[in-house]
Amino acid sequence: AEHLAHCRFLPADLVQRFSKAANPQTRSALARCILAPLSVLERFAEDDDDSVRLSLAKHCSVIAIQERLVRDRSEVVRKTLVENHALPLEILNRIDHSETLGVRRAAFRNQNADVALRSRLIQRCDPDFQQVILGMGKQLTPQFYFSNKDYFHPEILARFNEANGLHPSILDDLSRDSSPRVRIGVVKRLRRSDCRRSTPRNLELVYRLARDASSDVRLEICTDPRLNAESSAALLSDPSAVVRKKTMRAILGEFTTFRDRRYLGCYTALYRAKAPLLVKMATDPDHAVRIALAASQ
Repeated sequence: AEHLAHCRFLPADLVQRFSKAANPQTRSALARCILAPLSVLERFAEDDDDSVRLSLAKHCSVIAIQERLVRDRSEVVRKTLVENHALPLEILNRIDHSETLGVRRAAFRNQNADVALRSRLIQRCDPDFQQVILGMGKQLTPQFYFSNKDYFHPEILARFNEANGLHPSILDDLSRDSSPRVRIGVVKRLRRSDCRRSTPRNLELVYRLARDASSDVRLEICTDPRLNAESSAALLSDPSAVVRKKTMRAILGEFTTFRDRRYLGCYTALYRAKAPLLVKMATDPDHAVRIALAASQ
């Protein structure tokens, strides 16, 4: 019986006969059987052994049984049930903020969850739960973002740069956020491989962030190689000496990098664009900036 129980197509009469086995491993195996009678599944749903109910939650597609397991006393069983892709939306909608963190996260990630369910779970909840947003990928649509933005915690907005498949309109909105932490997150996102290209949208973000009101944001963006001469000049006139010094080192680093390149016209184009900035650096009011320029190669 113990070996036969592992057959998923075991006939219903044999499932009925073996379902009263004392060994919980046998009952757990039978809970995966496709041809198991409803009466047996109902008994397994009330089984004293958690492993039996766990196996049933993972494989069962019978709504009547799922409705029982969604109220199970074990969090692990409920979480396993909610991870089941055969769970219909009508049962997923029973998950609310009174559930544990793990169960709510599983419901949010379930492929059958709709926008309404995800929005209800994400609103007025703790930051620990909202971390699931960062793993949404393509499901993090502009519609979902803008309809729920007011409910996102500041620390989650600051980490939005970690999300995969971030839509450009979302990134643009984050770059206008009132919190410098969020805007610094956008600068970090612009360094990633998916935002490293010099597209018009990316360049517009780089140029705007170079004139940001926060010196912390300007300090982050001043080393971006996509900065044009105008933006670099603005940063070299920055009120903060730290920003000016870091910008100068980034520009000098470009000269050093391209000086030995054998691409025709590469260094010449760079020099013509940014050589006037050398004069600006040489007349910097802070002696530390001028010393760093004098000591450069």
